[in-house]
Amino acid sequence: MISPARDQLIGLQQLRFVAALLVLIHHVLEELHASPLVMLPKFITTVGACGVDIFFVISGYVMWHSTRGFSPEVRAGDFMRRRIRRIFPIYWSFLCLILLLWSSGLAFRSLEYSLPRFLSSIFLLPGIAREDPLVMGVAWTLVYEMYFYALCSLTLLFPRVRWRPVCIAVLMLGVPALAGLAGLQHAQSWYSSPLIIEFGFGLLLGASGLRIPLAWRPALLTLAGLCFLFATRLFGGEYTGGLADTYRWWTWGLPALLVVACSLSGSFCEGRAGAWLSRMGDASYTLYLSHAFVMIALARLLKSGGGEQLTVVILGGSLSVIAACFFAALLYFWLEQPLTRQLHARRR
Repeated sequence: MISPARDQLIGLQQLRFVAALLVLIHHVLEELHASPLVMLPKFITTVGACGVDIFFVISGYVMWHSTRGFSPEVRAGDFMRRRIRRIFPIYWSFLCLILLLWSSGLAFRSLEYSLPRFLSSIFLLPGIAREDPLVMGVAWTLVYEMYFYALCSLTLLFPRVRWRPVCIAVLMLGVPALAGLAGLQHAQSWYSSPLIIEFGFGLLLGASGLRIPLAWRPALLTLAGLCFLFATRLFGGEYTGGLADTYRWWTWGLPALLVVACSLSGSFCEGRAGAWLSRMGDASYTLYLSHAFVMIALARLLKSGGGEQLTVVILGGSLSVIAACFFAALLYFWLEQPLTRQLHARRR
């Protein structure tokens, strides 16, 4: 397998930040709808949630790249350890912060905590509690990420290398069926979601080696953006959290595949702007996890009377986006990066 060139991965890294920024703006607009002055159409608020679908396709592509096309040179145990070190340490840090704020009564006072919910949240498992959602709302996507990593690890254990791509497809279909036979209906409902197909889109992109000519990229990105908007307008409703999975995997998943394919053509911009985008791409996971704390401040501002003043609504929403990005960058350099270095040093 030919590894992607560095400039192609730079474009992918920059896209990570764009995807996280879309989710951030989506959540800001959801908070702003608490103000009677905000009259945006619901589909405008909803469409930013497509950043999650872009993330899922990126993850599929990265898994193909990091396993070298499920090469025998990549060991399943090493692969899974790397993914665990990537996901859990920073996630657990924010989870502990939420629990600290809850126990002190400073924030998250409306959340109800139970042992099943706590265990599900710690290990990113859907099947422990049927009714209890995860403690951290955005962590639902991490449940799918860890599930997909587990499928990739199991695939790496399959002895016949040529059939490993087929093996992961069989696992995608077989694991939900086995969960159902075992009576784990809640886990089955999660793992049988068609959103898993979006990871498959990323795998197919990696396997195809597709490279879109740079000259085509502006037109194709415009087309993808219009598809996101049109699909959201057509299939969206009063619920602004996203589209129903039945529609989402293809109405948002296919444009997301196109956007990720375009990112492999190279950096989206050069110079300082390109370097800044790449650095923020490094901090995209921290941004995704940490922006909920900025949303708390925005919600309190709106509830305290700020929602009655248009200037406060506009400035509050704009500054929330800037503050969340700034906060995430600081946390990346002061928390995530040192933590990652320490874990790598211990490994050695």
